Amino acid sequence: MPSSVPTAMLSNMSSTDVLGGHTSLRLRDLGTTTAGPCTPGLLSQPTRPPASQLLFPLGLRGETSTYISGALADVSHPTSNTCGPGYPCCDFGANPSSPQVPPCARVRPVDLPAQITGITSVTLNPALRFGSKPPEYTVLDVDFAQAAVNVNYHLLAEPATFPGLPSLTVISHRLPWAITAHASGRYLTVADLLDAIRKALWIRVTEEDYAEWLAQHCADQAKPQHCQPGNSSDVLPVKGQKRKRAHQLMRLDLLEGKHRFAGLSEGTMGCDVWMLNIT
Repeated sequence: MPSSVPTAMLSNMSSTDVLGGHTSLRLRDLGTTTAGPCTPGLLSQPTRPPASQLLFPLGLRGETSTYISGALADVSHPTSNTCGPGYPCCDFGANPSSPQVPPCARVRPVDLPAQITGITSVTLNPALRFGSKPPEYTVLDVDFAQAAVNVNYHLLAEPATFPGLPSLTVISHRLPWAITAHASGRYLTVADLLDAIRKALWIRVTEEDYAEWLAQHCADQAKPQHCQPGNSSDVLPVKGQKRKRAHQLMRLDLLEGKHRFAGLSEGTMGCDVWMLNIT
């Protein structure tokens, strides 16, 4: 395993210590992976280190087992409205509760130069691809509605792309915000990416966020009569859940019941911007 992956020694902790009271997200055992065409020699005959030497990516803690169980940080109460680099917002003026909703352009991260000199294309880790995958990766099942993860140790530490990138941006046609995942070490790992997506989806929705999402959602659905941001007393029907007031929502709720990771697909904005697919 590359020495650049952020590490922390395994501690002797109970299940309660590890999960912090959160519900554990379950991923079926991926088994032992083998090197693919884009990872020559990187994962050949991986050997699981002794339990006392287990290494963990940043932000994840674990037990002595085949899996790493990690309670992800609670980001449901952000200290400020996330509206900046990686989260472009539309301007709704001083009064986001106005009944008039101005058009909101589809989210588009600013085009940047290649992160690695001379590299204009990358190969996505097979475990993260949308659609057909090698048999050993078809069992990846991530539910972003859960607060913790159980995932194969070797998969977490693998690079998200080949060659590895320092960051990667994810966009979704269901949300008007981009998600940028940054490497916790020399390159972005699978753990870094999944953790960044989950944290972004658990951010509380402000009235401005809700108005912005509603404008895009209604434009997509061609139902302008419903494009009224209203105020915090408005409620949103979320599939499979009770109706919630706008100020009680997380961005995850705006996905209307779709929160299982289905993979990333190529976009049209370069090798470091990918489309998020969920089911």
